Amino acid sequence: MRVLVLNMAMQRGRRAFIVDWVAELAGQVEHVDVFTMTTTDEPVPANVRVWSLGKERGHSTLRRVAVFYQRLRRVLDGDRIDVCFVHMVPIFAIMAAPFLRVRRVPMVMWYAHRSLTWKLRLAHRLVKVIVSVNEQSYPYRKDKLVAVGHGIDTSRYQPGIGPVERDLIISVGRVSPIKDLTMLVEAVRLLRERGLCLRCVIVGAPPRRDRYYQRKLERTIAAHALEGVVRLVGAQDPDDVVGWYQRCAVHVNCSPRNHSVDKAPLEAMACGRPTLSSIAALAETMGRYEDTLLFDEGSEGDLVVKLHALLMRSPAEIEEMGLYLRTRVEMLHGLAPQSQRLVGILRRAAQSSRPERSISPDETGVDGASR
Repeated sequence: MRVLVLNMAMQRGRRAFIVDWVAELAGQVEHVDVFTMTTTDEPVPANVRVWSLGKERGHSTLRRVAVFYQRLRRVLDGDRIDVCFVHMVPIFAIMAAPFLRVRRVPMVMWYAHRSLTWKLRLAHRLVKVIVSVNEQSYPYRKDKLVAVGHGIDTSRYQPGIGPVERDLIISVGRVSPIKDLTMLVEAVRLLRERGLCLRCVIVGAPPRRDRYYQRKLERTIAAHALEGVVRLVGAQDPDDVVGWYQRCAVHVNCSPRNHSVDKAPLEAMACGRPTLSSIAALAETMGRYEDTLLFDEGSEGDLVVKLHALLMRSPAEIEEMGLYLRTRVEMLHGLAPQSQRLVGILRRAAQSSRPERSISPDETGVDGASR
């Protein structure tokens, strides 16, 4: 099977996971062509070709559109493409649809975000299957949705061999109002007033539109005299992020209850660290520790109570919890099982579009409900 992948970036950093996804996919198919907005020339398997549209070279939007169509025509004229996988870019599905439809090339699109735009609505109509983490991670109709998990590389995100810093709380992710990091700062303040000696590190940077929020957060930290106690260390290299996970006592995520499943809590759990969160969709992964690790959205009091109780547990109890959570992440969100599920969906989509054979909805995995 030959696959065309359309995505935003092939680069390490905050999108490092897509490089891993492509490598995992390449190990199970004949060939992969990747059209990407920008790349940093990441090493890829021999059966992968990466075609950049040139954002990293400063190409204008109009020029990138022209390059997209030139290279799409070149690939479609030169090779057999069986199926197209669109990752998080509905406009790419819309742009490619007329040309792929003529060639009987079906599209499968990954989308996991709260944002529902006209582009997503239109792309939903044009693609054959939607894949996402789970039902809560896709904001539109569920008639084409198949849940496949998050694809966490548990060979990278794994427990460390060094000591755990039992006074260290971390939060990983972009610095943005939706993450409600001010509540985490307040929780740290209250716990220190109760006599707990704690430190907190916030790993991540704000997008340009949310830089004001980081300034607000810094003012809150200063107002409570927590400079040096709560640190904002900015964006980090992926390997450094793994190190923060491995040595922290607890990872905290304050995103809203109805938020799609963030990768950071899953990465922390894959590293064997307990994660407190208010995202309801994480309950399945937390399993028997759901009541311990889920706190009420926006409830500073509930966060303080559950964080305090967690920090009072013995190292043996935390280790047992961490190993259990890692097993849950491997089973529900591991990269290898997710890749196998995704490749199966791509194969069935490709087979169903061949004129000599059609397959039933049960075979495609699309039966009007997510699985």
